[in-house]
This record gives sequence, C-alpha cells and structure tokens, in this order.
Amino acid sequence: MDDVVKELDHGSSINPQFDYYAYPKYEFDYGVKDLKTGDIKNQWETRNGDVVKGSYSLKESDGTTRVVEYTADDHNGFNAVVKKVGVASHPIVYAKTFVYGHDLDNLAHSDNIIKVKHL
Repeated sequence: MDDVVKELDHGSSINPQFDYYAYPKYEFDYGVKDLKTGDIKNQWETRNGDVVKGSYSLKESDGTTRVVEYTADDHNGFNAVVKKVGVASHPIVYAKTFVYGHDLDNLAHSDNIIKVKHL
C-alpha cells in the first residue's frame, strides 16, 4: 500500500498554477429549427457568481410553444415561470369503423370513414 501512495505522490500531475476556485461567470445560447422533424427549440443562460438566469422554449406537438424562464441564487433558490404561447390545435384524424356483434357479419369490417376532430 505504501508503494501505491508513494507512486501517486511522486507522479502527481496537479498543476498548482490552475485556479480551481475561479469566479464562475458564463453565458451561452443556442437554437434548433428542424422543420422536417418539427424540432424547434431555443435556450439561453447566464451565470454571474452564484446567480443564474435563463430561458428555454420548445414547440409542442399541439402547435403551442412552451416558454420557461428561470432564475437561481443562494437566497431564493431555483424559481421558474412556465408559459404556454399560442392555441393548441390537433390534426384531423381519419379512422375506419369496425362494427362487431351477432348477425352483423356483413358489417363486420365496414369501409365507412369517419372524421375525428379533437377539441
């Protein structure tokens, strides 16, 4: 065991010039707009010390956009406000009808088409 400890101490690659306690400060943003898949989203965030602020949004499958704005700090913790922008719309779905029961063999697999609309 002493040999392992000596080897680790001897072969240490810690750089004493690197500041492991640097002041945390950054900002970033990015976005995706893929019309083929419908993947549409954005995000940005900033940090200055222990205060983080940011927002992200994404296009929902119902056509609305979800927007989340958030802050975090030592005093207030994490807080987020979620908004839904736009009016939800669902596509019209066409479905075949199937009728089951006694004496209904002729109607068992109808080709009647019904229109279903989600409200």
